Amino acid sequence: MPFIAKALDEMVHPSKLTNFGIRILRGLHQVKRAFRFKEKKAFNANKDLLFERIKRILMAVELKIPDRVPISLACSLAFPALYSGYTIEEFLYDPRKNEDAFFKFVRDFPGEAYFPSFFFQIGKLVEAAGLRFIKIPGRDLEPNVGYQFVERELLEPNAYNEFGLNYFKEKILPELTDLASEHPAKGVSMFKTMRYAFGYISRILHNLDRAESLGVPMLLGSFTMQPFDMVSLLLRGLRGVSLDVRKYPEEVRRICDKLARTLLNMALQSAKLFKRELHFPEAYNFEIFEHYKSKKENMRQGVFFVCERAFMLNPKQFEEIAFPSLNYVVRGLVDANLIPILSFEQDVTHLLPIIRKLPGPGKVVFNCDLTDIVKAKEILGDHICIMGNVPHSLLTVGSPKQIEKYCIELIEKIGVDGGFILGAALAIPDEAKPENVKAMIDAGMKYGVYRQ
Repeated sequence: MPFIAKALDEMVHPSKLTNFGIRILRGLHQVKRAFRFKEKKAFNANKDLLFERIKRILMAVELKIPDRVPISLACSLAFPALYSGYTIEEFLYDPRKNEDAFFKFVRDFPGEAYFPSFFFQIGKLVEAAGLRFIKIPGRDLEPNVGYQFVERELLEPNAYNEFGLNYFKEKILPELTDLASEHPAKGVSMFKTMRYAFGYISRILHNLDRAESLGVPMLLGSFTMQPFDMVSLLLRGLRGVSLDVRKYPEEVRRICDKLARTLLNMALQSAKLFKRELHFPEAYNFEIFEHYKSKKENMRQGVFFVCERAFMLNPKQFEEIAFPSLNYVVRGLVDANLIPILSFEQDVTHLLPIIRKLPGPGKVVFNCDLTDIVKAKEILGDHICIMGNVPHSLLTVGSPKQIEKYCIELIEKIGVDGGFILGAALAIPDEAKPENVKAMIDAGMKYGVYRQ
């Protein structure tokens, strides 16, 4: 428990110890990288393709017009696994099968932006740490069922004003992990957790390099969520928070504000760990990115930003309760030269005027799910890059012709003057038909070319 408490303190208030640990991990990785001669040779052979794809994405983010609409091939979880013939359990537990599936996927489905699916090698780590807030296939679920969050009301509504770091350590943390429990489950071990964690980080760093050596951009280097989601998922549950925003709105806002600093610090530390700085070649004429020519720039600027529960709030609730802390985290990331990719689940059309108040222009990406994407273009288009919106229903049960038709409409309506990244609504669903994913790529390649 003392070790867990110290780790939690470092998340909330990173010290020189955290920075030293990050430097050690990065230093070890850089030594290994120096001796991976095949990857260095492959990187040099594919760097033109890599920088071409990165430029296409960055121009779209900055609301400029690239040579073609960029294509996002981010996956919800396990499309690469199922496409490659593996179960989701194997994808989460077996690093070799996970990596085999991911690299087969990027070879067969060319695009600009990918979610690094090797981050999902979490099975052994979850078991070693005895995490109670997540169910995973093989341990808790059938082999081909995706992982699930377990929502419980761990914070009583009358304890909002007591909530703080000490309260979290004493009351909440033992309910989230057996490592902090007086009676841990069999197999739970701090030593095993640390061993798996270091191995996990090492493999991620290597696979990020490996993908880039193939000309595949790994733009995501960090992850976070809106503080309101943290309250909902880990502290109060959907039912509890739904009542609280009506009964105790000020208390919910205050706890979101408390969580915001921690979530921002964790995202910034993750970005430090996984960043890769390179000189962007002047040959690519980054006329809109003058600073790229004069110094090294982080290739992994993207931050995957979960906004799962905003849709349940009306505009007044969102603006007064959830938005201040969301905006705090987003601004902190933007100030650190990172790009928040905000994945607003469900339909948040009613919140678009407030979302427009986020930093811009050209600082943030709005990953569109069921929101009216035409309305999003109308309200956000000159301020925030828009991504996604090919429906899951079309990708899973539609036909390639239907996919092509929908993509053409998106390109004509949303991508007409830049600032658009074509992709699935949020991400490619596990059950998507491979031929439909290929049809989305083909449509982007064929119809997404801009006439300069």
